[in-house]
Amino acid sequence: MQLTLEQFLKELVALMKQDYPQHLRRMIADTKGLVWLQTLDDEKTLIRVTADDVVIGGETPKKIDVRVNLSRKCLFDLLEGRVTLDKALQTNKVEAFGEPVRLLKCFRIFEQILLLSRLSPRFYFLTYRLR
Repeated sequence: MQLTLEQFLKELVALMKQDYPQHLRRMIADTKGLVWLQTLDDEKTLIRVTADDVVIGGETPKKIDVRVNLSRKCLFDLLEGRVTLDKALQTNKVEAFGEPVRLLKCFRIFEQILLLSRLSPRFYFLTYRLR
């Protein structure tokens, strides 16, 4: 069964709380207060980083710090190492909008998640439920 983007992100945060709490704490500390709108194909999900948690979904606020758009094909190209995040940005396979400092923080998180997806069997199988 294919997961929706929102379900996937909720399960990803839960998995990180269980298996990688130190990584999650560091990600939260680096991006506290960030509001991120993630688009995957036609699905949109809001990601809010509070002082001590990552909240997925909910009402769209007036101010969104970062918007990132990509396709499932691009996501799996990134996950499987066929393309780097840098290359995907240069070729507009990933579109990102926001202040440069905030975008860099988001990309750092994205790269950490890509790395963990390659190292953790649970991450790996979770990402394939998104396919």
